[in-house]
Amino acid sequence: MELIQKIGPTAIKVGQALSVRPDLIPSEYSTALSSLQDRVPPFPSDEAKRMLNDQLGPIKMNQFSQINLDEPVASASIGQVYKATAIVEDENTKKNVEKEVAIKIQRPNVMAEIALDLYIVREFAPIYQAITRSSTDLQQLANEWGRGFIGELTYEAEAIATKNFNDEMKKRNLAAITAPIVVDDLVR
Repeated sequence: MELIQKIGPTAIKVGQALSVRPDLIPSEYSTALSSLQDRVPPFPSDEAKRMLNDQLGPIKMNQFSQINLDEPVASASIGQVYKATAIVEDENTKKNVEKEVAIKIQRPNVMAEIALDLYIVREFAPIYQAITRSSTDLQQLANEWGRGFIGELTYEAEAIATKNFNDEMKKRNLAAITAPIVVDDLVR
């Protein structure tokens, strides 16, 4: 698993996807790869601090009354999450209030890494398919994975989907099922 994690985000995502596909790989590999679902090492917090400052700038950074960028609360294949308190507008009262927020920061250069890695995976797929005599079109599978990976890189789209999800849960009176509240002016 250490080698896969060192290779980068695409290898981790492919490993995660394969971990639930024992029809494509031996079950002992699938079991081993399942550790990639929730145990991805973080990238350096100093880099996360620099990226957040670059993306938000000093004015937006002032919205945070408390922020801990020393240690992420979660780390995944394409980014990690930090905990903070931000001054945001309450959607009901329209007044500024302090709220606990999660800050998601993408891994450095993740788009370029994934693009190159997907190219390599697509090129290797027919060879692997021939060696294993798999009936699955692995190149098409790589294309589908690629679309999913790229879709995950767009935090703006994720914010819209999160808001839509929360709206749908409210319409259905399912208050127990929620997703985080999106702070629009902090989404990048």
